[in-house]
Amino acid sequence: MKKIIAAAFVCAALAGGSAVSAEEATETKNSVIAFSNEFGSDVVNVTKDKTAFAGFYDEVKADITSERVDAGIDAILVYGVDEDGKPDSFSWSSEDFDWYVTLRPVRMISLGFSTDFPAAGSYLAVEDDNIAGGKLGSDGFTAAFTGIPGLMLAATVPFTSDADGGYNRFKHTDTDEDGTDVTTYLNFGFGAEYSFGDKGTLAAVVHDPVNSDSFGFGVYGSLTPVEGLALYGGYASRDEDGICDVAGDNLFNASVSYTNGAFGCAADYVTTDADFYGAVDVSYTVMEPIAVSLGGTVNASYDDVSAGTYVLKPAVTYTPGTLGEFKAEADISFTDEDFDSVCFPVYWKYSF
Repeated sequence: MKKIIAAAFVCAALAGGSAVSAEEATETKNSVIAFSNEFGSDVVNVTKDKTAFAGFYDEVKADITSERVDAGIDAILVYGVDEDGKPDSFSWSSEDFDWYVTLRPVRMISLGFSTDFPAAGSYLAVEDDNIAGGKLGSDGFTAAFTGIPGLMLAATVPFTSDADGGYNRFKHTDTDEDGTDVTTYLNFGFGAEYSFGDKGTLAAVVHDPVNSDSFGFGVYGSLTPVEGLALYGGYASRDEDGICDVAGDNLFNASVSYTNGAFGCAADYVTTDADFYGAVDVSYTVMEPIAVSLGGTVNASYDDVSAGTYVLKPAVTYTPGTLGEFKAEADISFTDEDFDSVCFPVYWKYSF
């Protein structure tokens, strides 16, 4: 139900404004509207045993920001295939669906519905996403205070989208597989982030402090010491969602990005005591509007690093102005020191 409400809210708001470029949002009298559509596919998945069509997707993003209300939606329509590449499904991807609405009844108070408020230090530059444990908000309701310059104080009550209806019960007793009664209490969290102007941030978050089985806390920081250079880092005592298949206790994240004219590079690192994820990406604008890049990722266990999954990602991006952005990539994957698969992600991102 919340997805229908969010979609209707955003669509109604968009109907009153003009759609514009994803990269260059157009400012109206009281709001800024950004809208983009990305159509893409991995084209084919090639393994040692077979070659199969990979299906395709269409992702729509819309964001509206104004003095009193912000809202956004991110929805992906997926044309799925089975393991042999035959058409299998045509559906919304509920796992990747996201939305938010943030209200500011007064300037210093924000009331967020499905608003993450991620700490800046939880960002991964290559992945272009944030560590789950770095959220000051949640998929539920979040209240934030910004009355002190540079400081945000937030408290949140998460909801879930589970089959039980997404309740966050004040007290709930359930029986586990061993027949033991397990009681859980209201899940809530709180946090704060302070910004040192445009030079950096420092944040701390606490998740579910009254339930010992899921209690966790984290600290995050970001730094922009010179123009073009950005550093991000953090620690979560427990992050069951994590990112890039790395999750659990004692999760550290670090990321760096640097741009200088036509050159750009970035690196990510996420680790627990047992597993880690790493990524690098180097790009260069050969000439406007063509850029080339070479990236790579690794997911592995410290017990057997050679048995991990390594992916090499050469790519070319073409951005011809009003026609949007075209990108073609080859993802060459190796597992346990042997060739695993190759696919060819391509997309066309445009605006209207």
